[in-house]
Amino acid sequence: MNIGSILQQVSKDRVLMASWLLLALLCISITILFVFRIHPTELNTQTRYNAFSAPYIYTNPWYYLLPTALFSLMVLVAHTVIAIKLYLGSSKYMARLFLWLSVMVVVIGAFVGSAILGLASI
Repeated sequence: MNIGSILQQVSKDRVLMASWLLLALLCISITILFVFRIHPTELNTQTRYNAFSAPYIYTNPWYYLLPTALFSLMVLVAHTVIAIKLYLGSSKYMARLFLWLSVMVVVIGAFVGSAILGLASI
């Protein structure tokens, strides 16, 4: 099967496309919001908290926060590929469920990412 026929077959399922569109809009908007919250600075920013080691708060350069902003785009690409594989392989229901669970993962990731960026702004 070529990519065009796969995309044509997947695009006929309205529920799958609606959940993918919600996931895509959510991921893109979260990435844009996080990118605008990261500010380049010459000072080290707080990037990680660990209660089990001597230094509780770790500081790194500001660009260590970029993977936090790009997490949702990585989830979008990876989970889209997995959902298409599920749709073509086993069942359409599992692909739809997987995309809705992906929306939940992105929402939880947005809360965690917001907390990390809030820690960095201290």
